[in-house]
Amino acid sequence: MKNLIWRESVLCPLNRRSSDFAIIDRTNSYSYQDCDALCFGIVKDLKKQGVKPGSVVAFIAHPTVPVILTLFALMRLGAIACPLSARLPSIDKETQQIRATHVITPKLSATATGSAELDILRPATYLFTSGSSSAPKVAIHNLSNHIYSALGVNSRLGFSSQDSWQLSLPLWHVGGLAILFRAFLAGGAVALKAPASHASWVPTQLMRALDEDVKYKKILIGGAQLSIQQALKASHLPIIPSYGLTEMSSTVLIQNQVLPYRRVKIENGELHVSGATLFQGYLDEEPQSGWFATGDLVRSDLSIVGRKDRLFISGGENIQPEEIEQALLKLPGIEIACVVAVPDPEFGERPVAFVDRPHGCKDQLADLLPKFKHPIRYFPLPKMSGKPSLPALALRAQALMQG
Repeated sequence: MKNLIWRESVLCPLNRRSSDFAIIDRTNSYSYQDCDALCFGIVKDLKKQGVKPGSVVAFIAHPTVPVILTLFALMRLGAIACPLSARLPSIDKETQQIRATHVITPKLSATATGSAELDILRPATYLFTSGSSSAPKVAIHNLSNHIYSALGVNSRLGFSSQDSWQLSLPLWHVGGLAILFRAFLAGGAVALKAPASHASWVPTQLMRALDEDVKYKKILIGGAQLSIQQALKASHLPIIPSYGLTEMSSTVLIQNQVLPYRRVKIENGELHVSGATLFQGYLDEEPQSGWFATGDLVRSDLSIVGRKDRLFISGGENIQPEEIEQALLKLPGIEIACVVAVPDPEFGERPVAFVDRPHGCKDQLADLLPKFKHPIRYFPLPKMSGKPSLPALALRAQALMQG
């Protein structure tokens, strides 16, 4: 992989004539040879379904062996993989937005043989991400983005063929996909509900594991900034703080140090990023080039101090208050809705809603939003002249939660 920057195609990282494990499951494990042959079988099955280069293929991305191998089978075919959240009440809106040509249920097929060459410059994945607007956007990555992202992290952490990475993040997130590429490019293993040497956690997962017997060599912490209190509580664990974003194919900084294949600069206090891991752009928007403005405010040492917009992170998930507000306004009798974030010791922050009719809202959002976006409390919107003050509402919410 050393000369990868000069090449437009590479062999699939699962295409290894090796009996070493590529995927370790609690009940079953698969060698690289197993995975390679199974991938070819899935390719053959997908072709029968009409999947071809450029096809847009959507599927629910459960953390399973069939899903993992389907992802790489689609890459071998030159199709665009669109892993969707298992938390969505329905995927109809998402499949329409990406104009999916196929909606499939990943499954294993009989083994086969074929070509494992990958065109690393063509679009490979569509991933939904919360941008600065209330409507989710679709980020486009090619294989080169994912590969360089993995190579940079592996070089800094020293991840090798003797190691394994716990699949601890969802595969509909770029962080989950990054785990696959890191493990397979190094010749290591991905662990599904099995012991591993490495893990990627958001702070919520870290807090839940404080009382467990953790035996990882390294735990990469990302998805949200780790507070001083959280870091102190977890000081006995091998945690490594990191910073990343979907638009840069996952991790950009580890311990505030820029990884290989990435570039950063600060303009007016805002972090801008570029490099080989920079995504191709958003679906239906102009292609991305040059520098990308993250919306994150940083100090000179690259430590994050806040967001420019209202987006906040709860348990590693991006939450846009405007999206929740729009869902609430669809409920009968709701004419005004304001959503703010309140501090939470486990999740970092959680949404709280102020509405003109707070009763009955909780049970009516199930078909509109994933559960993690549901407000944890509803309060009557206070009477005020003019536009509601969001900072004032945030303070009021904290006081009411404590009362």
